[in-house]
Formats: sequence, C-alpha cells, structure tokens
Amino acid sequence: MDNIIDFKSVKINTLNFNMIKLIIINQSIKEWQLKGEIHKGYFNPKKNYKLIIILSFKSNDQPSYKALKILCEKSKFKFINIKNFFLTNNYIRYLLPKFLLKVIIKRELKILNLKKPQLVRCIGDGFIGYISTIIAGFYSCKSTISIHRYISLKIFFKYLSIKEKIFFLLDLRFKNECHRRTNKILAVYSKISENIAPNNKHKLKISLNNFNPVDIRKINKAHKNKITKLVFVGRLIKGKSITNIIHAIKDIDNVSLTVFGDGPEMVKIITIINTLKLQKKIILRGFVSNTILREELVQYDAFTAKHEFYEFPKTIIEALLTGLPIILNSKPSKTLQEFKNLKILWTDGSIDSYKKIITNFKNEYYDIESQKRSNLRCINKLLRESNKFDD
Repeated sequence: MDNIIDFKSVKINTLNFNMIKLIIINQSIKEWQLKGEIHKGYFNPKKNYKLIIILSFKSNDQPSYKALKILCEKSKFKFINIKNFFLTNNYIRYLLPKFLLKVIIKRELKILNLKKPQLVRCIGDGFIGYISTIIAGFYSCKSTISIHRYISLKIFFKYLSIKEKIFFLLDLRFKNECHRRTNKILAVYSKISENIAPNNKHKLKISLNNFNPVDIRKINKAHKNKITKLVFVGRLIKGKSITNIIHAIKDIDNVSLTVFGDGPEMVKIITIINTLKLQKKIILRGFVSNTILREELVQYDAFTAKHEFYEFPKTIIEALLTGLPIILNSKPSKTLQEFKNLKILWTDGSIDSYKKIITNFKNEYYDIESQKRSNLRCINKLLRESNKFDD
C-alpha cells in the first residue's frame, strides 16, 4: 500500500528515538532536484534530530538518495511515499468529510508502525497542514506548519489561474482548522500574517524562504560590463509581467535583458520581441536549474522584475546574496517589512519609470557598491534572525 524507501544509512535499532522528526510534504522532492532547490539541512536546520522520516503525499515521488542526504544533512533518514488513493488523489481527498480523513490517516499510521516523533513538521498548510495535525495528535507530539504565499481578493480574482482558484477554494475548509490545531506557524514573509485569524497569530513566526547563504559561491564585484546586462528570474505569469521592462529598454543603447524562466506569458513576450525586433537585446534562456543559475548570476549587473504579488521571493534573496542591485516596482513590494531596510532602485511600474532608473543605472548615477554592501548586511541579518524559528 505504501512505498517505503529505507536507505542503508538508517540503522533503526541503534538510534536514539528521543530525537525523531516527521516531515509531511505534498510537493515533489524530485522536482526540487530538477530545479536545483535542494538546500543543505532544510529538513534538519538546527541538527537537533537523529532520524528524519519523510511522509510524502505526492504520488510516485521518487527522490534520489543524494537529494535526501543533503536535505537531512548528518541525520539518518527514511522516505515513505503514501499510496492511499483517498489521501493522494488531487480532487477526491478535498471532498471527503474530516471524520473519514481522520479514520484513513490513523489506519495508515498503524500500518506504518513508526516510532513516536518529537515533532511533526509540515511544508504547507490547508489540506496537508490539516493532515499533519491529525498525525501530531496520533503521536501526542507538537506540530509546525509553514505558509508560503499571501492571497488577497485582488490576487485571487486577477492573477490566479482557474485551476489555482479551484484548489485554493478546496483548501479553504482545512486552513483555519490546521492553524488552530498546530503549535507553531511559520510564514516566509510578514504579509502572510494577514491571512491568519487573530486568535492564531500568537503562534506565528517569520522564517524567510529557505536559503543557505553558503550556496552562493561568488559575489558580483562591480558594474563594469560594456553592455549593461540586466537579468530576470522567475515564472512568467500574470502578476509578474516583464513587458514594461522590455518596452523600457528597447530604445536604451548598450542594455540587454536575459530572462530565466518560462510560463504562460512566454508567448506574449516572444510576440513583443519579434514585433520590436529585439532578439539581440532580450535573451530568453527558459528554465535553468538553480545550481547553474547561481553560478551565472554573478555575470550580470542588476536584477530587475515587476511584481504585483505581496512577496519576498527566493529570486530576490538570491540576487541580493550575489550582490546584485535590484530594480523593482514599489507597489506593492515597498510596503513589505522585509524590504524596509534594503536599498532598492524603485520604479513606479510604468515604462517611463523603468526607462529612467535603468538609464541612470547604466550611467552610474547611483552608488552601487555602497548599496551592495548595505544590502548584503541586511539580507544576511534577516536570514539569521528568521531562520532560528524553524526546528
């Protein structure tokens, strides 16, 4: 019924079972591998646990031994892929009554016969968060959930796809319940607190998107390319359009934009590039693994984007840790607590505003080295302060 990968590194009988952590996940670790998003010690950041058991509710996920070893770092580990149809089917599980879900998950746990963990840590909330609190209740231990995005009415109606809207609504009946039942809520940026009911906010801690600063090997030295090389990294979706940036640089000499990422907006972007004959100024690299991307970011002069979401994403964190200046629209990002002490080259989001900032940047109007040093201090401080909350 369940696919259990019990690696040879796990010597069950010799472990101290006072230090066991159970990871509940509904994402594909194999996809993390392909994206280069396997961060050292993510599942055991404080090295507190001797054994990490990963319960995956993502059907048929088969991560490699190496990926799991990096995620769990020095601890022993065990990966279990849950196969129960009622827990893994993307639609059926959302429609089942809660009492039936409790019966099914408790039955699965009895079959697995795992040793009692000290902590159940869930990546996400909603349905999977609710399941994690049932599991924590079964073992009479503490639970922690993490929330990775903020949704407002505007974002829901204007930027989410039909599929995303459906799953968001299906997830709603589990959100407040899992927030109420868990012991700790981790949010990857402060704006998410507005999605949490007042009676649960005392459980909230801000813990930035997981990122290990030691993964950054090189730091951008200075803005010195003959051609000012801008870079964008991210999904090309509604709410993260780069069309205004493309229009802004079309008439600026010796400026190029390299785009890492793909998505539904790619067709529109290719049409604009072909219409304006910008094939030499706009370089579309498509999807590239983060492992390769981190090596290449240092070659660019500045990171630029146009975000309509309230978020402090990994792409911004990685660019800051690489020492890249950030050119970004002020609304809504400037309102976020995480940007408060960062020195960002703000635009108002319009074509003319991007054109002005990029031209000034190209002409070395700003003290970029000072900004870079300040931003490196600030982002490292943010990471140190926030990462202490994840056990």
